[in-house]
Amino acid sequence: MPRLPVCALMLFALLTFQPALGQHRRKPVSGAKPRANPILRTLLGGMGSGQYSADTVRVLLQGGLGSVDQFSQTYPVVYFEFGLQSPDTSFNDSTGMPQPIEDYVSFPFFSNHLDTLWLPRVIAGLAPGDTLYFDHIIALDRAKKIRYGSPPMKITVR
Repeated sequence: MPRLPVCALMLFALLTFQPALGQHRRKPVSGAKPRANPILRTLLGGMGSGQYSADTVRVLLQGGLGSVDQFSQTYPVVYFEFGLQSPDTSFNDSTGMPQPIEDYVSFPFFSNHLDTLWLPRVIAGLAPGDTLYFDHIIALDRAKKIRYGSPPMKITVR
């Protein structure tokens, strides 16, 4: 048997099994409690999802978005995606008649509230039948190190 393949095989085995032998499991720290993720709920201006009048929604939008856990501890929101769905009409070329459609616009925000460009336009355009969506909400813990996903929120204007 040639000597080169045997040496190559032994070198391969040595390099392959060496990292596996160096690994070991950590022992759990005694007395440390496992940290449980908080159960969050999303609030806009202190109110949850639901149906509100246009005037109430205008006030809520100025309050900003927040997250609260089951122990009423607050978590600051650092990111969310806002969507506005409103009923509209469009001219149907085939029938020659107006047809009801849903208009949807959305934008991501890296804060806990709508910016100065969006807020006045959304407030001015609110009408019954509009639906506001707050999705992909990210909240930070008090130490501002851990990011948590907060549940989405839906507000319907009545």
